[in-house]
Amino acid sequence: MKLLYLADPHGKGKNPCNRLDNYYQSWLLKIKEVIEIANKEACDKIICGGDLFDSPNVSNTIIDDFLDIVEKSKIPWYVVPGNHDMSSHNWELSKSSALAHIFRRSNYVRFLDEINLSDTNDNFYIKGYNYYHTIEEDMIEKGLMCNAEADFKIAVPHAFISIKPFFKEVSHICAKDLKTNYDLILCSHFHMTFDETINGTRFINPNSLGRTSIREQHQPEVLIVDTVTKEINKVKLMSAKSVSEIFDLVKYAEIKDKKKDIKEFLDSLKNADFQSMEIGQQIVQISKSEKIEEPITNHLLKTIDKVRNE
Repeated sequence: MKLLYLADPHGKGKNPCNRLDNYYQSWLLKIKEVIEIANKEACDKIICGGDLFDSPNVSNTIIDDFLDIVEKSKIPWYVVPGNHDMSSHNWELSKSSALAHIFRRSNYVRFLDEINLSDTNDNFYIKGYNYYHTIEEDMIEKGLMCNAEADFKIAVPHAFISIKPFFKEVSHICAKDLKTNYDLILCSHFHMTFDETINGTRFINPNSLGRTSIREQHQPEVLIVDTVTKEINKVKLMSAKSVSEIFDLVKYAEIKDKKKDIKEFLDSLKNADFQSMEIGQQIVQISKSEKIEEPITNHLLKTIDKVRNE
């Protein structure tokens, strides 16, 4: 059997900030190409790692357009509910969501719980883990373990799995810290491309199919997973436009410059020798040299005065 895997499509009708094209029409083109690739590669099923939509409540037009494309192809989709697919990040409270409605209405789009096939030619197991608030904490404590016996065990969790440590304030788990006996973990949720084998388990994140943020400057791709040979091929989407066509890169450069200026200013404060000069005077001097806006300087001075008087 062959599976096509995609992550984080984020279907929506409105254009994200800084998108120059028509996001929805581009999204539909990518959905069509996903099915074309599945047909070309003779895939039996399409697996979506979550966040099929960017909101739990999308218009009926989006639902109908998506289902018309899917049902015409007759290739079954198995979807893991992601945080954007849910109301209050809780699947039990999401019965009126667009995705839940699709599960009820369509014979071709199904909730990915588990698929267990075992015969003389194919012996694999795949399980989906939908998002919930403490999924990363539970994975740290309990791991991600498979009780099924199969030659090829695949997990599809919608969770923040990273290769390197992320900000400690953000709930996540590093792949190296995850106790698991799965052979393959198809990642999503964290919009970052990676492909690493750690302690015998291969972690792959093809990145988001839907690029909603100007920071997402990758070319969307899907994975073709052969459950017999265990080979995984990556296929770039030709319908996905270049970054310069879909994002305002001039504005992105301006945003980066502003963030850089603020970081340099904060670093200069950390390295300043406050023993040789009064703190307020030092801040004013640094602000002038770094061309920091006056309201920011005044805010810093007021904060210092407040601390001194407490």
